[in-house]
Amino acid sequence: MTFTKPVKTKPKSTFCAADKQAKELLLIAAAIADDADEIINLLDAGCVVTARDEQGRTALHWGAIRNNITVCWTLVRHGLDINVRDSSGKTALHWAAMNGARTTIEYLLGHGASLKLTDAEGRTAADLALEFGYTDLGRELNELAQE
Repeated sequence: MTFTKPVKTKPKSTFCAADKQAKELLLIAAAIADDADEIINLLDAGCVVTARDEQGRTALHWGAIRNNITVCWTLVRHGLDINVRDSSGKTALHWAAMNGARTTIEYLLGHGASLKLTDAEGRTAADLALEFGYTDLGRELNELAQE
């Protein structure tokens, strides 16, 4: 009788599909909680930077909604497209404009966000700023878009 030595194989992933989905939800939750350190931990643990919530928003969208430049910077530094769109066609810049988040708008524009992109209803970030009552901001964004 001969015995063969079992071959050890390395698993392809350190977490299963359910763990992957859970980590993606945790990435979104960390952005909502303004926790850039946890975002880094999750990305280091294998979570994809492009994780989305049920409306197609990424952690970058949530960083913009929350006016958190550190969260935005962390995600962009890890390779997330600054002009990524959610399921309604909005970018982080659109969300920042809707919330009057000037500091985040300045960061996003300084790192390549486009003022020309429109959402699914054809609105630019400037249009949304105006629509949500940020008149001065909307005018400034319109002027910048003309340059």
